[in-house]
Amino acid sequence: MTDAAMPAPRELLYGDVPLEIFAAAGDEAPWTTLRDAAGAIAAGEPSRAIPLLRSVAADGGLEARLRLEAWCGLRSLGIAPTVQESSILEGVVIDVIMPVGRDTLAVYADTSAVYINHSGAAQYVTPGAAYGAEIEAVIAAGRVLLAKIGLWNGPRPPLPGPGAVRISLLTAGGLSFGQGDMAALSSDPIGGPVIAAFHALLQKMVLRQAEAASEPRESTNLISRFFARFKR
Repeated sequence: MTDAAMPAPRELLYGDVPLEIFAAAGDEAPWTTLRDAAGAIAAGEPSRAIPLLRSVAADGGLEARLRLEAWCGLRSLGIAPTVQESSILEGVVIDVIMPVGRDTLAVYADTSAVYINHSGAAQYVTPGAAYGAEIEAVIAAGRVLLAKIGLWNGPRPPLPGPGAVRISLLTAGGLSFGQGDMAALSSDPIGGPVIAAFHALLQKMVLRQAEAASEPRESTNLISRFFARFKR
């Protein structure tokens, strides 16, 4: 994979990286399975790729972003999830657009999270109990929002301008989103709980990061190592 093919780290949060790029970034399962699927598609054998992608998409033991990427590949082959599969919220990404850059907080159903601030500095949270309650609060609020809005039909659209916030909801069916200015979304009866949960999680993450600044730890999280490949 060439440097030109590498998306910016922030673009890896939405579960819609082209399969051939995402699959090439790992040397272990399940990337090997995804790479076999990408190879089958390139060879004009989608029927061989579909069961490989389904095996990743259906594996509840994997990180949510991996399942989302597998579903992205399946949808590109015309395979749609069931209504039940599409109703499962795998992740929520909140983008706060600044005059320069944006703050992005992504949380996933496996209780992992990624925060990238407007300077590009990033914090990765591996699945576990450290932020479990706060992450679940974001996911729970996102489920309520998901029930009220439909799927976006098409590629992920450009973000709105400075002062706006976008809430992206990630499912097997693709992207759903709501957006508006921070004040309006914060006071919205459906969007407001998502924003409130986002602020509570972010405050805890920033506090914990400050407390642990002198105690760096190596992550065993597969996606964290994947992100590291794109930060070289």
